[in-house]
Amino acid sequence: MVRYYKNAVTQSKGDEFETRLTYEKALVVEDYTGNKLVKIHILISGETKKVHASQVQLHKRGKNL
Repeated sequence: MVRYYKNAVTQSKGDEFETRLTYEKALVVEDYTGNKLVKIHILISGETKKVHASQVQLHKRGKNL
């Protein structure tokens, strides 16, 4: 399970637009190590994408208290 980071554009005040870095949970389908691409399946939307490895981070759980 990984986090897929993407830029989301939101409207803040009036006509000004703001970009925010958001993430979605995804599963790795295939890893292309030679050209640093990862094929992922996004859980929320159900779509499959090829993204650069720098946009993906391993998803870790927090420690249970």
